[in-house]
Amino acid sequence: VRNASFALYTPDNAAVATGSFIKAAYIYDVEDADAYIKMYRDNLTKMNGMTYDLGEGAPDANGNPTQMQMTVTTSFTENAMELDGVKVSSYEMLFNLPPEMMQQMGPMAMFVSAFTQYRGLVAAKDNRVVVTTSTDAVLAQQILDTMTKAGGLGAGDTIAQATQRLNVGTPYACSYLSADGVAATANVFMAMFGMPAVEIPQNLEPITTGFGGEGDGLGGQLFVPSKTVRFIVDTIQSLEQGPQGQNGQRNRGQGQDGPPPAPF
Repeated sequence: VRNASFALYTPDNAAVATGSFIKAAYIYDVEDADAYIKMYRDNLTKMNGMTYDLGEGAPDANGNPTQMQMTVTTSFTENAMELDGVKVSSYEMLFNLPPEMMQQMGPMAMFVSAFTQYRGLVAAKDNRVVVTTSTDAVLAQQILDTMTKAGGLGAGDTIAQATQRLNVGTPYACSYLSADGVAATANVFMAMFGMPAVEIPQNLEPITTGFGGEGDGLGGQLFVPSKTVRFIVDTIQSLEQGPQGQNGQRNRGQGQDGPPPAPF
């Protein structure tokens, strides 16, 4: 692998409802794309059927001790679809926790599933391999299109403008965090718990970090746009004041202190 990129996307409501809210893409610049995909497929195949002990479980019907185990189920389907002439394979990697453990977690089991149940797509184009954690073919198509546009990855207006703000010599690594994307993701979960959505301003610039070579050393820089800072501060204050202004007054009327401020 010569270079690598990673992107995390805002999940949709349907994905969250099924616990599949990690919507990400990994893009690898490699010398031999076919060899890399073969390695990926072979590693998945080796993992299939593996088991891991998770400690002692509840006694069986006869009172005998039981052992909880996590089993791994994997699959790889070559050429599952084709997108504009690019052959795309699909994969599955499931870390199956014992049913009794999932039952003990209650509602949290849905969130745990997001980190134990992976299904996605794998494709190669121009010595770049794309691996997604979503079976969304539209997303895969967008990534493949982006890789072949003039300028390649990171050439979009928002990221290009953010990169220009960095002064890190020869760049080795850069990252971009979209505050409005984080807020949009939070809104999906807040709606599940009946909380009001965060109001997201238009055209928020990303928070950008970069590291690069400067002389005989390594330099780094963090850039947080003032509009983004204002949005973050206002959002935190509104979350803190919301419960204080409602539940807090009701609790004080009962002779109790209001709820503590939000822990952030």
